[in-house]
Amino acid sequence: MFSLRKLAYYVCDEEERIFYDDLETIKIDIQHCCIDLLRFLQNETKSNIMNDNIDLNYGEYSMIEKASASGHLECLAFAESRGFPFTRTVCMLAAANGQLECLQYAHDRGCPWDESVCEYAAANGRLECLRYAHEQGCPWDLYACEKAARNDQIECLAYLQDNGCPWDESTCEAAAASGHIDVLRYAYDHGCPWDSATCREAAAHGHLTCLVYAHENGCLWDCTTCEEAAAGGHLRCLMYAHNNGCLWDMSTCDKAASNGHSQCLEYALENGCEWDGRIPW
Repeated sequence: MFSLRKLAYYVCDEEERIFYDDLETIKIDIQHCCIDLLRFLQNETKSNIMNDNIDLNYGEYSMIEKASASGHLECLAFAESRGFPFTRTVCMLAAANGQLECLQYAHDRGCPWDESVCEYAAANGRLECLRYAHEQGCPWDLYACEKAARNDQIECLAYLQDNGCPWDESTCEAAAASGHIDVLRYAYDHGCPWDSATCREAAAHGHLTCLVYAHENGCLWDCTTCEEAAAGGHLRCLMYAHNNGCLWDMSTCDKAASNGHSQCLEYALENGCEWDGRIPW
């Protein structure tokens, strides 16, 4: 199943592997699924082709799930042949890692999938996997748009929007929270709704450009915009919001004081923000 080169690499110690890796020669693609496969065969056949001391503690994923994530179709097929069950995680991991062949293989063999496939494909910019899943009837929901926006995957967001995937205020909120102005602009230009959470999240993370854009285009804001700007020590966002009429209250000073942001606290007090002088704990 594996080449002699790969098998030989397995039995090398760490120093020998480092030496080989430094050579200008063919790289050995060894993933966790390969290790699991060989250990499985070792236990099955009682052979001695592999070092018993290899650490296989790689988390909670099964061999078939690791193979899907790594794009090792050979390991995926082997795991299937040995009765490892197809789970929804198999398709999700293939989509998240852009392993289109594994996604196709798993789906063709009846592997279940759900909205998480499109969600993780969109979040990681795996447009081909997203397109394949949608064309094959995989369900999606508004979280796909939210994940695409949060991770600056504008091509995936555009595909989702063009093909009728629902979105809501969480899309703009996610774009603003991550400072992705192009995504925020795209969403707004294409009719995505927004609310005060967009301004709040932009201020909370210090993304002044997103805050300015949202406000100038009519997005609502409230006291939480100043509050979160102060909580994060984002003086420029706090100044912009206050200078443009955003309300504030004692919570602005509370958050600035409790988080040690003296400049924000001084600015708020000097500009008339009320405060009782008590730091909340």
